[in-house]
Amino acid sequence: MPVAFIPFVVADSQYFKDAVSSVTKCGAGYRPSSRFEISGRLLSNKVSNADNKLTEFKKQVSITGNTLTSDGWSNV
Repeated sequence: MPVAFIPFVVADSQYFKDAVSSVTKCGAGYRPSSRFEISGRLLSNKVSNADNKLTEFKKQVSITGNTLTSDGWSNV
């Protein structure tokens, strides 16, 4: 089994606790998405959603004027 190298301190994170709480609400038969589903279909859906939001923002900017900044991260 591959090692994820997740530090033990993560167990103290409120985000981790909230995630575990949410997963337990799904019931005993819950199956998490595979890495292939996450890096494929699910990621594509999120990218498409972001592109749609950007397109809408660009439409609004052409009417109202505005500025969009980026942290420099780019899609490989």
